[in-house]
Amino acid sequence: MSQMPAPNAKSPLLPLPFGAAEFLESAAAAIARLDHAVTGHPLRPAWEYRTRLEAIRRQAHAEGLILDPWQLAALHLDVKLCLEAGQTLQERGALLLTAQHALRLERWYVGPDARQKAAIQRAASHLKRAGDRCSPLTGAALAAHEWLAKANECAPLGVALSIHWHQAGLTSGAWPLLSGVLAFRGSALDAVETWMPRFWGALADEAALGFDVLRLVERQWRFAREATEARRRDSHAAKAIDLLAATPVLSAYALAERVGVSVNTATNLLESFMAEGLITEVTGRRKRRLYGLPHLAPLRQAIAPPRYPVPGRKRGRPPKTPVETKAPRDVLYAEALGPEARKSFDTDARYAPLPKIEFDFSELDQILDAAEKASAHSKEILDKLNRSYNKLSAEYSEE
Repeated sequence: MSQMPAPNAKSPLLPLPFGAAEFLESAAAAIARLDHAVTGHPLRPAWEYRTRLEAIRRQAHAEGLILDPWQLAALHLDVKLCLEAGQTLQERGALLLTAQHALRLERWYVGPDARQKAAIQRAASHLKRAGDRCSPLTGAALAAHEWLAKANECAPLGVALSIHWHQAGLTSGAWPLLSGVLAFRGSALDAVETWMPRFWGALADEAALGFDVLRLVERQWRFAREATEARRRDSHAAKAIDLLAATPVLSAYALAERVGVSVNTATNLLESFMAEGLITEVTGRRKRRLYGLPHLAPLRQAIAPPRYPVPGRKRGRPPKTPVETKAPRDVLYAEALGPEARKSFDTDARYAPLPKIEFDFSELDQILDAAEKASAHSKEILDKLNRSYNKLSAEYSEE
């Protein structure tokens, strides 16, 4: 864990609300345990990827939006999102709008623009001024409540808090997950004494979640390493497992380039790993497939499977299948009872076929003939008027 800065002797002691010390202690212990586990861990890149998705999901939840983090992960892979067949057009549009909003939220953490950088800087300066008065956790809680009470944006505050923990020496890196963002919702309505324990409780939950994610990735990585120990030493299996664990998703071409083997060898390694249940394929494609540890299996559900042509089907729209006419229920009952029931069914007047109705179209024919005659007469009058107009125009031009 990184070194904590020395407390400022001139900083006044802030009296904590009744019962809030327990929440403060839990948050400090959870953050310390997480920082100790993540610092120097070989799977830190994969952990940061998973926790950033969770941070964006929680940020969207604080804004009143339900977000699937795996849909955001699918957008990173440049694939189509999985849309259910029974969804209406409005539901599909809402899904795409949610995905676009997730991308906008991610820009706050990865590649913010000039406006976002300025907002993050203002929030960081606000946190630093409040942090000079007391300890980092207490000062950040006070500053965050003041920031939200003024109806400022939540996104820059969440990013600034993750940076603030690193600059204050609590963590060894700026981790987007540690922001206490679930306490932001409705914070302006609560007093600071009520809100501070809730903020520390949210931080403790986030740190505990980050620790669980790290242990999940590490457990699957160690299981895969133990399963490949029986292979020969020059099989590159151990190195391939290490790369799959450290990288969120990996293709056969990328694995071949990093390990230093041919693409066929890398493909055979990945296929053997899948057969043993050590890894999973997340795209569902036949080509340009992407692989990862089993904890990435939900990503496959967010990606639309590719459409392949049906064997034996010709080009163009498939023909419509004729609708089969179903027999009446009484007919089915009669057939089920036997020949006697069928005989009585055929002789019953209730089930006799309806008589054929013949329609008389003589009046309609007369109307159509009259309409044709009126149309011909109108055409004749228009032709006469046209000839008279042309004759008058010629005489006028000669004069």
